[in-house]
Amino acid sequence: MPKRFIEDVLPLTELNKTAQTGGGIGSFNAMHPYFARRPLTASRAMTLAALVDAPESEKQREELEQLLISLSQDEWPDNPLLLEQAQELIRQAHGGRAPRVLDPFAGGGSMPLEAMRLGCEATAMDLNRWPTWR
Repeated sequence: MPKRFIEDVLPLTELNKTAQTGGGIGSFNAMHPYFARRPLTASRAMTLAALVDAPESEKQREELEQLLISLSQDEWPDNPLLLEQAQELIRQAHGGRAPRVLDPFAGGGSMPLEAMRLGCEATAMDLNRWPTWR
């Protein structure tokens, strides 16, 4: 299996700027706590980075980083061309088809929502036995 972009060097400084203002709360360092809200901008960036191959050249790296940063500027992106470009990169990394994404700790559903926005087939559940609506 080829190395994924998330295993490579992500432009965290740029992505954290949006995650900390307007487009979400916290930073990428705060993605792991169980009850943390997952900002849509951070969820989109992490999902895309996990699903595309790591760049092979410096030019590809710059283009992928720019796409990742551009897609993470707004909580509700309205640029269909950027989304289509991300969806195509994901399909290329998965043999021409959209992958299935499972989030067993979905909570509020940010990660599955962003996976669907990126053209994936998403399944979500949460193993938390205590309802969060109390």
